[in-house]
Amino acid sequence: MKKIKILFLSSSLENSGPVNVLFNIIKYLDREKMDVTILSLGHSKNKSRKEEFKALVGLNVVELHYKNICQSFCQYFNFMNSYKFDIIHAHCLRSLLFTFLINSNSLKFYTIHIFPGYQTLAIQGKLRGKGLNILSRFLIKRTDVNIACADFLRREIIDSITSHCLSVPNGVEAKAKISVFEKNVLKSKLSLDLKMQYFIFIGRLSVEKRPMFLIENFIKSFPKEYGLIILGDGPLLSQILPFNSERIRVLGFKTNVFDYLVASDFYISASVVEGLANTFLEALSVGLPCLVSNIPSHREVLSGSEEFIGLDFETDDGDDFQYKALCFLEQISKNTKLNVARYFEKYYTAKRMSEDYQKIYISKYTEKKDV
Repeated sequence: MKKIKILFLSSSLENSGPVNVLFNIIKYLDREKMDVTILSLGHSKNKSRKEEFKALVGLNVVELHYKNICQSFCQYFNFMNSYKFDIIHAHCLRSLLFTFLINSNSLKFYTIHIFPGYQTLAIQGKLRGKGLNILSRFLIKRTDVNIACADFLRREIIDSITSHCLSVPNGVEAKAKISVFEKNVLKSKLSLDLKMQYFIFIGRLSVEKRPMFLIENFIKSFPKEYGLIILGDGPLLSQILPFNSERIRVLGFKTNVFDYLVASDFYISASVVEGLANTFLEALSVGLPCLVSNIPSHREVLSGSEEFIGLDFETDDGDDFQYKALCFLEQISKNTKLNVARYFEKYYTAKRMSEDYQKIYISKYTEKKDV
């Protein structure tokens, strides 16, 4: 079989959830079967992973440089007229829109990271968010192969938008385990209390993540030997900073997020809406038991394990949070972290995700060729 020519489209190569998923898909694709190109529709201003993409064997990396929207369209059309691809795979709404601006026989793929609904409204505002949701639904209905990043999201898409949707759960890199001594050295380096066990929250500090709910109920629910680390930036940061203390560590945006994950003991999230967050999976990769809200993505992960790996609590319910916090501490054992790590390695590694995508590429390409 000749190599399948795949073009991945992304708005940029900045370090973000969708770009990290894209990197992990491409990293493990079989280059004997796939001829892979990635096109970034814009120049990454900061936190770019461009050099990491360029270091991947057998990957052609192209980045558009333009001063205005007209130039971006011209460069894109020139590129697409110069090359032919069997599959064009978009990873954001902007790149999905660009796939429909050309007359191409390529199979159009789209990875859906969030449902076009409340989360878009919360991030983009009501007016802009509503317009983006309408556009997203319109394009999803016309895409050849939609792939949701979690099975709950696939079901939501099928129920509300189109019956043509598959699912491949997100995956992240498996990390080397460290000893208790190494962990304490890292905690000291990060100025964390060696005597305290830390829960960690990582994410945008915005209303849908419920950071204020988390702080207020954490203080009520956990003994003083438990601390909370909050990493992230966003519109609610100024409201949260006054809570910064030895026990509640409001640290803002950090580039060394993984160091804080490794130094922590548990993962916590009170989000009311979420895709399958990479930070959640990264917490699993280092064996952190999880106390999370009972939104579909969290329930999907927790329900898949036969062993105890964490608990969920009713969203926005302080009483249930306090009750589940007590239950959580009672159920933690010396084997829990090992159970979490084993569960992650079975279902949520980057390699597993990439292999699942590859099976779909080959299957859909073969179906089209045989028609």
